[in-house]
Amino acid sequence: MANNSKTKFPGFPASLEKSYWQFPTIINGYVYSLSGAEFKVLWYILRHTFGWQKSSDKLSITQICSGVKKKDKTYLDKGTGLSRKWVMNTLTSLEKKGFIYMDKSSGKTTKISPNITGELNTPLPVEQNTPVAGVENTPTIDTFTKDITKEEHYTKKYNGKDATKYLQYKILISYLKEKRGISSLDGTVAQNNKYIFHLLKHRADNNVELVQKAIDRCNYKSFQKIYYNWNDIMTERTIKI
Repeated sequence: MANNSKTKFPGFPASLEKSYWQFPTIINGYVYSLSGAEFKVLWYILRHTFGWQKSSDKLSITQICSGVKKKDKTYLDKGTGLSRKWVMNTLTSLEKKGFIYMDKSSGKTTKISPNITGELNTPLPVEQNTPVAGVENTPTIDTFTKDITKEEHYTKKYNGKDATKYLQYKILISYLKEKRGISSLDGTVAQNNKYIFHLLKHRADNNVELVQKAIDRCNYKSFQKIYYNWNDIMTERTIKI
């Protein structure tokens, strides 16, 4: 039996001042779709991104399992308590469901970002300001509970680089949908976001108009196909689906 003296929750502080962090209330409409492990891992990722005013963080499987160790060898937190196998499977499922995006690079850590650039399916209707226990709840992160269209608002919330990236993604996703006359692209949200990133960085020299030109020259309905067929598209060969 577990030692309750070590695991029993001590209780919430009487005053929540400086004892909370920003949590996106849009999750309210999607909790039903998450398993217990998925919710724990997603919460942990959000805590290390939105909780520290960041749009992404480099985390290892060990850190998500057992916590982040500080330079003085003490732990910032104790992780999710899940096994490595559970964490790896859960990260994959969260990415497939569109909650996160993973940029796997060399080394022990993976850059993990909450999906703030994709267009998630519309959640079940949820009152954003539903009174609970007589207290009115206001969205903790306004940016993630409504459609953002003002560059200055997003630039203020994040640094200029992230604001520019967000707008580039929105422009290209909307442009491809409009050109194809479709409401959703082939592939997952995470996949399209990933290949927009690679298109801008490795193919188009961060030129949105050049990617739009490639869209005009082909009939593909995903940015992955545009990325892998870039040379053929830009040499004006006839590209079909």
